[in-house]
Order: sequence, then structure tokens, then C-alpha cells
Amino acid sequence: MNTPFKKKGVDNNRKLKWVSNSGSSNPGDTVDRVLCPWRKIGGVVGKGGNIVKALREETEAKIRVGDLVLGCDERVIIIYSSPLKVKKHSSDEDSCGENEKEVVVAMEPCCVAQYALLKVHGRIVEDHLFGGMASDDDNGNNVVTARLLVLNNMV
Repeated sequence: MNTPFKKKGVDNNRKLKWVSNSGSSNPGDTVDRVLCPWRKIGGVVGKGGNIVKALREETEAKIRVGDLVLGCDERVIIIYSSPLKVKKHSSDEDSCGENEKEVVVAMEPCCVAQYALLKVHGRIVEDHLFGGMASDDDNGNNVVTARLLVLNNMV
């Protein structure tokens, strides 16, 4: 039986306690799950968790890094927030010249969870390009693949 909950233990009445695997997200929250190679997780978490704490403060999203699973070379990063919580835009970008002929429309994240997902992916890419030791079989190939976990009814 595949359930989104796992056994936590027994209480005094000998009843099993069940906890959600998805953290403390609410049913209406925007939830993203991204796989991060275990060699790159330090670029997301940082020493003592300082990078992930800064990402939480900057994006106002909840970010949780899953535990390492034996035999798996990736860690799950869960990012969630209320869909009503929208990233605040700065007005510094509105000062364009009046004789601009081309109008560029920037795609903005729809909520802080999406903004946090982009920031986390940026940390993974940055660690891949600049942080780690380049392997000999790279041959200048700087392709970084993002792998998201989604429910099968969302595909």
C-alpha cells in the first residue's frame, strides 16, 4: 500500500501516529519538488545551513531538504508557499529610455514558491559551473539538467 504518510511511532494508547511526508504544507499550497545531486547539495544548503536560510528569507517560501536515502545519489528539495503569496516587484526596472522601440516583457514568477524554485536551481547551476571540480570527461559540456518530481496525475 503506497500512502503519502509514514509511521511515526505509538502513543500511550498503542495507536500508530502518522505524519505527512510533505512537511507542513497546506492542501492549497503551491508545492515544488526538485532533485538535487548529493554532490551539489552543499551549494544549496551552505555551511551550517546559511545559504538555504538566506534563500528562505529572500523568497519568503518554505524550503526543506529531504534526508539522504541509502542507494540514491540525489536529495529531494521541497519548496512550498501559499499561491496567494506573490513576489514583490521592484520599480527600478521601469526606468527605460523613451525612444526604445523593442518592448521586452519579463516573465515573472507567479508566486514565491516558483521564485524560490528558480533561486534553488540557480544555486545548483552555480555550484555545477563554478563550485565543483570539473571532471576530465566533461569536454566543455556545461549542461545542467533540472529534474522535478510531480504527481502522476499532473503529467
